[in-house]
Amino acid sequence: NYGGIPQTWEASDLPDALTGLPSDNDPLDFLEIGSEPIPVGGVVCVRVLGALALIDQNETDWKVVVLSTKDPRVAQWRDISDVPPEMRQQLYEFFRTYKV
Repeated sequence: NYGGIPQTWEASDLPDALTGLPSDNDPLDFLEIGSEPIPVGGVVCVRVLGALALIDQNETDWKVVVLSTKDPRVAQWRDISDVPPEMRQQLYEFFRTYKV
């Protein structure tokens, strides 16, 4: 489940503190890695597992990795390091190739 987080914004007027590049001037993106689809426009409670800063056309584009609090794995996954290595590799591949 991939989308934007309403009422957030990555302002492009100052460089990002981590990357030194401006942000992409869009809402924050999320990737919900639960086992169930979320309907378009759906609103769910989630646990933040981690974040990934991507560089896209010399702009910082933050991706927040989350898990629905209704997912059965929420009791075991408290941090991105709890996500199995194979799934973390899939996340990496998704973000490496999703615009190709």
